[in-house]
Amino acid sequence: MHPKPEPGHLREFLWPLAVLGCILLLITVFQAVPTPKPTAGNPGQFTNDPPELQLRIPKKGIWKLRAQREAALQTGILLESIDPWVNARLEEDGQVWPVKIRLKGDWTDHLRGGKWSFRVQVADSLAYHRMSAFSLQNPATRQFLDEWLFHKVLIQQGVLAPHYDFVRLRLNGSALGVYAIEEHFTKEMLERQSRREGLLLKFSEEALWELRAKAIREDSIDFSRFKLFASMHPEAFQTSKILNDTDLRPIHASAMVLMTQYKSGSRPAADIFDLDAVAKQYALTDLFDGHHSLIWHNRRFYFDPVLQRLEPVVYDAYAGNDLSYLHGPFSGYACNGETSYGHPLDVLGTIFFRDSNFVARYYGYLWAFSDSSWVERLLNGLGPELEAKARLLRREFLFYRHDATRLQRAAGRIRSTLESFQAYSLRWDSTAALDGGWKYCVENYSPLAVRVGGHLLDAFDTRSGPAWVEFEAAQRPEAKVPGKGEIQLRALPETEPRFW
Repeated sequence: MHPKPEPGHLREFLWPLAVLGCILLLITVFQAVPTPKPTAGNPGQFTNDPPELQLRIPKKGIWKLRAQREAALQTGILLESIDPWVNARLEEDGQVWPVKIRLKGDWTDHLRGGKWSFRVQVADSLAYHRMSAFSLQNPATRQFLDEWLFHKVLIQQGVLAPHYDFVRLRLNGSALGVYAIEEHFTKEMLERQSRREGLLLKFSEEALWELRAKAIREDSIDFSRFKLFASMHPEAFQTSKILNDTDLRPIHASAMVLMTQYKSGSRPAADIFDLDAVAKQYALTDLFDGHHSLIWHNRRFYFDPVLQRLEPVVYDAYAGNDLSYLHGPFSGYACNGETSYGHPLDVLGTIFFRDSNFVARYYGYLWAFSDSSWVERLLNGLGPELEAKARLLRREFLFYRHDATRLQRAAGRIRSTLESFQAYSLRWDSTAALDGGWKYCVENYSPLAVRVGGHLLDAFDTRSGPAWVEFEAAQRPEAKVPGKGEIQLRALPETEPRFW
């Protein structure tokens, strides 16, 4: 007779089988999602699991890219070589596009392991899903779904941003897994977002990365001593093509003037920018913690040749990151219009916060976007798409989970700060003026911007009787009050008075 197995021995035998069964079930569930076609009317965006892209690179091109990658890993930064491009083919569902590709990224997180980042250039007449140029990169380099969601909402709100989504990628037959696909700065991007053809601009950054690479190699170099931004110049994408076009040359000249005035702060922001678009950009950046996009070398711009105005183009936000770029709960907190905002490198934010109309619009959008019901509607509307993309990402990043509650927490932090202002944060004083009128002084003890629209005269001068007198507190030390002297804005040592 064989002895009967003890119950404990059965459990030891069944546990591994149960674990193996769960793993097989998870694999089956993750791979059972059907492959859809692109969403109609929005090429390049897919409802569930995107089709698989295949990059075919000849052996000679692979060796060239490997040599560039090794040089970047030794330097610590990917510097653009004299001829970084190699010929390749892009394939999808039987279609083939001749392309040129190069390695992409500044830091080497884009080149680690076998998951390299690529820039892909397609002939205009053969554009891939209406994209003539785009990047393919590890989703981890841009915070997975946080970056996708930020781009989605920016475009919904009418702020320019590149199309951003996810694909599956193979390189010469080898599966590389899930990649983020990000549109480059081209006329197709403008057309998709209902903008007339114009110029796309930035500030040159080659010297920045050259110096950073040198500082990594040589410890004696103090990178912080160099005034890199001061020496940078504005430039357009596809400059050589623009300068060879007699129709585009005068447009280019006008755009360069505005960019130079923006950099120097020599002209009011309202004369250079669509301030409504910038106000939305800043408010959404605060909500999504996308302040990496505000650093000067990450800023991109669109020049409208008819309106002669610039608009921001938001990208490389690293949305939802844990890095601390702010000195407060949002960009326009505890600032006086004379200093940079958020990250110390955000020197280009100063000009906006000097403009009273911008500050008013920015606070208005902060208030609207921090409404918990607005955030809830946003997440509910995009919920199915978010979950489908999260399932796709979990095929490779098994433990990835998108934290949708982070957005609600950010909105709550902003809203509670906006609601924290109290009347006692303002102090009013009055003195008799030599002309028989009165001088009024207002001091703001709050770090928030405050709008003073007027005052009751009987609070200061009972002889005149009750009357509400409105005045404009301008961006200068004193502002006239119609018929009753003037207002003096007096700064406190620890803060600046904020009026708009």
